[in-house]
Amino acid sequence: MRTTGALGGLLTGIVGILVPSARRYDWGISGTTSRPAGNSIRVEVTSSAGVTPLGTATPAANGTWRVTVSNSSIAPSSNPGAAARSAFCTVRTSPVVAQ
Repeated sequence: MRTTGALGGLLTGIVGILVPSARRYDWGISGTTSRPAGNSIRVEVTSSAGVTPLGTATPAANGTWRVTVSNSSIAPSSNPGAAARSAFCTVRTSPVVAQ
C-alpha cells in the first residue's frame, strides 16, 4: 500500500505463528515516515480480542521504523490488520500476513 504524509512509503505487517497449539506468536510491523524528527509511531493490531496495542517505535533518521514482539500471547484475528499512528496524527492501515 502506498501512502503519503507523516507516514509514507510502505506499511507492512507479518505475524509468524510459533507453535499454534501453545498460542505463541511473533509480530513484526514496519514502515516509513516522511517526518522522522520528533515523531513516534504507535502500532495497534486486530487480534482475537479486538484492537490491541502492539508497541511504539521511534523512527530512525532515514524515516524507517519497526515494532517487533516475540513469543507473544496476542493471537491474530481471522483477518489480521495493523494500524500505525504517528505523533503528527496520521494513521495508515495494512493487512497482516500470517506465515
